[in-house]
Amino acid sequence: MAAVEVIGEHLALGDFTGRIPAQGWSQSDTVISLSTQGLAENSIQRRYAIWGIFKALGQMVQEKNFRSAIFRLEWRGTLVGKVAFYPADPVGVDAGGQPTNINRLSFLPPPNGTDTRDSALYDPTDVEDLGLEANFFWLGPPTQPLDFYGIFMNLLGVLMQAAEQSENRIIRETYTTSVGHGVQITIFAGSSSKPPTRRPFLTYRWIIKTVALIPRILAPMAVSDAFRIEMLLYKVPFGMILVEPVRSMTVLTSSNIQESANMSPSSIEARDVQLKGIRGESEVRAE
Repeated sequence: MAAVEVIGEHLALGDFTGRIPAQGWSQSDTVISLSTQGLAENSIQRRYAIWGIFKALGQMVQEKNFRSAIFRLEWRGTLVGKVAFYPADPVGVDAGGQPTNINRLSFLPPPNGTDTRDSALYDPTDVEDLGLEANFFWLGPPTQPLDFYGIFMNLLGVLMQAAEQSENRIIRETYTTSVGHGVQITIFAGSSSKPPTRRPFLTYRWIIKTVALIPRILAPMAVSDAFRIEMLLYKVPFGMILVEPVRSMTVLTSSNIQESANMSPSSIEARDVQLKGIRGESEVRAE
């Protein structure tokens, strides 16, 4: 959840190959921090930060190990930065300024019974960003419940792909993507049955802005239902996001990102980013 907010709110919009300073963000009781320790420059390419966070979370989900961790990010064998995950209130820090607390991170789903929804429409939440509104509709439980972690890994996948594009690029056709976990996400331009013919048009900026809002709705619940999000700009519908069980399609996994019509060349390069655990884990590779 924290990673979706960090990438959506702080990283996905901007020059994808540009450099950003070493910094950290506290979201959902978790801190995600970028470090350039050991590098000549005090900055990291934005794409490495996005790819690294995505792959690190994929590693945690795969191993079901949600503890404080620091990962070295290597691009084709060269150190390009480090990414750390730890609780927002660490017990202490070591001589190098790193947290010593290894408590579990707040990436776990909430306990059963915390779902307070009383209808298919979960109290539509309007969040203003130049008139942007995002309405959430619950579609009921699918035959196979959606995986909680799968939902957020696939939201990260959408952000990772959108970050590579020009934020003002207009999306005119529906596309579907998945990074596995039995979940797929479909982006509709216009509505599910009617493509856009006039403004407002769906752009990657609005996809990023909308996806960044989703954890605020899902975080308090034990989510396992399919849902859709209707996007409106100044009350005019212009796009929709559908999250549902995966169907027959090419799956883009964090360990083997495959080429598809929806992926730009830089997405394919993401598989060349390697992770090496520094604390508590032996070397791991995610190429």
